[in-house]
Amino acid sequence: MKNDNSKLKDSENTAVVLTVDDVPVNLELIVNILNNSGFKSVVASNGKLAIQRAKLLIPDIILLDVKMPEMDGFEICHRLKADEVTRDIPVIFMSALTTPSDKVKGFKAGAVDYLTKPVNREELITRITYQLEIQRYRKNLEGKVVTQTYAIKESEEKYRTLFENANDAIVIQDEKHIFIECNSKALKIFKVTKKQLIGKTSYSISPEYQPDGTSSKEK
Repeated sequence: MKNDNSKLKDSENTAVVLTVDDVPVNLELIVNILNNSGFKSVVASNGKLAIQRAKLLIPDIILLDVKMPEMDGFEICHRLKADEVTRDIPVIFMSALTTPSDKVKGFKAGAVDYLTKPVNREELITRITYQLEIQRYRKNLEGKVVTQTYAIKESEEKYRTLFENANDAIVIQDEKHIFIECNSKALKIFKVTKKQLIGKTSYSISPEYQPDGTSSKEK
């Protein structure tokens, strides 16, 4: 069974799948299916090695057996999900354990899917492809959110600069005429600090009477 790790990342469009199983014949079967379906394969025969390779290679998806010595699949999955480096890698369990409680335990450990052994080739590839599509959609969505957040922040910074550097006094009041924002020019005109202005009404900081004799509190 050939497994050349040095070539795993030779194509951005080729998904890397880490298969974890302590039975060599199972590994060979899965790797043959993956390689014949256009995926790149890396394997691990125990939990410790699986975690090491997951952190080193950051595969696109992990196929994980449940019943293994020393560290079972549930524990491996728990550790992968607890690590910031590997927590976002989708994990699909493959197991001969078929009871509902086993499947629930797998999902609680952080798996995205649970396949029953013996694995059907078409079902395996379909499930993997589906999870990879979900990952691509999520990453694309996250990228758009980051881009939009940056654009909003940049727009706010431009607005703040224009607001602060305006030659005219600018104040913002709510429906109760309470100051909620102002620029530096307004503070100079009112001859107060921002702390003294925000939260106050225009009436409370104005002189009792205007130069023409009218009351400042007349609406």
